[in-house]
Amino acid sequence: MELEGLKRCWKTLTKNRVKVKNLVTDRHVQIRSYFKKDVAMKDVDHRFDVWHIAKSFKKKMLALSARKECSELQGWIKSAVNHLYWVASSTPDGNGTLMLAKWLSIANHLQNVHHNHGDPLCTVIWRMLRHKHGCNPMTTPASCMFEDLVSTTQMRKDIPMLSPMEQTSELEAYHSVINQFSPKMIGFSYFGMTCRIYVSALHYNENVNRRQATLASGEKRWRVEFPKSVRSDYVVRERKVQITHNYVTRLQAAVVDRVLKGKKRARKRAPAPLCASFERPDKRQAI
Repeated sequence: MELEGLKRCWKTLTKNRVKVKNLVTDRHVQIRSYFKKDVAMKDVDHRFDVWHIAKSFKKKMLALSARKECSELQGWIKSAVNHLYWVASSTPDGNGTLMLAKWLSIANHLQNVHHNHGDPLCTVIWRMLRHKHGCNPMTTPASCMFEDLVSTTQMRKDIPMLSPMEQTSELEAYHSVINQFSPKMIGFSYFGMTCRIYVSALHYNENVNRRQATLASGEKRWRVEFPKSVRSDYVVRERKVQITHNYVTRLQAAVVDRVLKGKKRARKRAPAPLCASFERPDKRQAI
């Protein structure tokens, strides 16, 4: 589905003469392979969203720190994830070799070694990670396992492809809005789904740039949340002003205007579903 969606989006963009220089996705195996094989994609800089890789790495660190001999790594989970984000954001030119060198240097930081991380880092003004007490500067089973986790073949492939600037977070937020207007547990017709996606786009575009709410004194408002992803830790987020639905009034006025003017539009036929291309076996033969 994701690969098919990418192909259709690309076809639409090409048809409308939109030139794409950079494309940020999650690390989907089929999409990565498609970029390598398709000639039309050779000039596009394909990058990975940092959040998806950080989420996967955090899960592996949590599993590793659950071991008795690696319990001291629990205090390093947050710093390691922050380090991954810093690797991408501190390399605005997207230099893959430099990003990989920065990432692998965290194994040295764990052992309280903050220099000689490799040639690409010699000219970089390094932001030191704060020293964590409890990890011996000597090599320990925990540090060896951590280094193996950091330098896996998968991470060595993915880190150089991190996106330093653009991320998919806003797209994820829009997808959550779509899920409110068209829940996945309900099946809609093609045109029903299309209309609901249009309305969700109107709702998102009207409210995406809401300002931060303030008190009567002018002080900005914040909220403290405990999301499941941070495991008993909290995050501080801005409290936005209330959402608006002004697009509904404009949409109603546009519908009434079309009806009064007698404008009609030929109803299009819904395209065949993706499963239509599947060759089903003969029922009698199957029985």
